Amino acid sequence: MEAYLLEKSRISYQGKCERNYHIFYQMSTARESTPLLKGFNMKHHGSYKYLCSNEDACMLTANDSKKFEETVNCFKILGFKDDEIREIFAVLIGILHFGNLSFSGEANNKTAIRKNSANDLNRCCELLGLNEEDLAEKFTYQRLAIRREVVHRQLNSADANALKDGICKYIYESLFRWIIKKINDRLSEKSLLLSEMNFIGVLDIYGFEIFPTNSFEQLCINFANESLQQQFYKHVFKLEQEEYVKENICWSFIDFPDNEACRLLFEARLGIFSLLDQECQ
Repeated sequence: MEAYLLEKSRISYQGKCERNYHIFYQMSTARESTPLLKGFNMKHHGSYKYLCSNEDACMLTANDSKKFEETVNCFKILGFKDDEIREIFAVLIGILHFGNLSFSGEANNKTAIRKNSANDLNRCCELLGLNEEDLAEKFTYQRLAIRREVVHRQLNSADANALKDGICKYIYESLFRWIIKKINDRLSEKSLLLSEMNFIGVLDIYGFEIFPTNSFEQLCINFANESLQQQFYKHVFKLEQEEYVKENICWSFIDFPDNEACRLLFEARLGIFSLLDQECQ
């Protein structure tokens, strides 16, 4: 199993008629009934900002409770122990409390975590193994290396919120990839070389994303879709019809849209990705 492009943006933002990842809602329905969530004091899903960005995101379904049991059962079939499953749930609940943090401080004022977020700060640090003072300090200023000098840039509340969302996405992705690695380790034969292992590839990718506010993540997702579309055109139309020409096969030429120029706009040596790399260093 391999992760190519995880939709991290779903953690902090859900589009209309969409929810966050199902596991959060599954945990909410089972928070009072399963020993695996005992002691975490998980609240109702409506108490977490990341699960209620819109009316659709805040809704539970009739299957959430049943799906939680199936998720836990799958973990156990794959060899996960109860302690490991609890650690996974602890990280997920920690992310939800992390997402509840709010900040004071506008354009030229020093940013600080609001007092009404004190409980969420305490819970997320406890669940994620973080130090409260160290974490709070990270939302005050940003360290930048400029020409071998380290300078500090003061953050405002918008900067702090963007940083918070970025950290939560990173934690979720790290947990996701850790789970994949554990599954692969337990399914693979230790004695086999990588070249001797069988591999089945199943691609599950979301379509083009167009939100009111789009970020670098949407750029990467949409570029991946363009690249896949180009691969499809190349193998189904372009190469196939070139083969027909070589073999003098009579057929009606199928015209197709070629998005190669769009792909090169991003991937070329002086393309958008290359320029972004230079500007972000």
